[in-house]
Amino acid sequence: MYNGQIIKDLLRKRKIQNKTLNEALGWNNSQLKQVVEGNPKVSTLELVADFFHVSMDVFFERNTSVLP
Repeated sequence: MYNGQIIKDLLRKRKIQNKTLNEALGWNNSQLKQVVEGNPKVSTLELVADFFHVSMDVFFERNTSVLP
């Protein structure tokens, strides 16, 4: 399941201000809030993943255990 809070966590851990992310992606605070709290398109998450240099999988919480 998508967890937009991870974006906020990455910003905090890397000491990056929202403003920096918004400027890099051409967003405003409202758009960032929608991505964090909503269900963004893959193309939008791709931009965020590229900004942080992480895989898009980072933004999803899922059980990856393998069934026998």
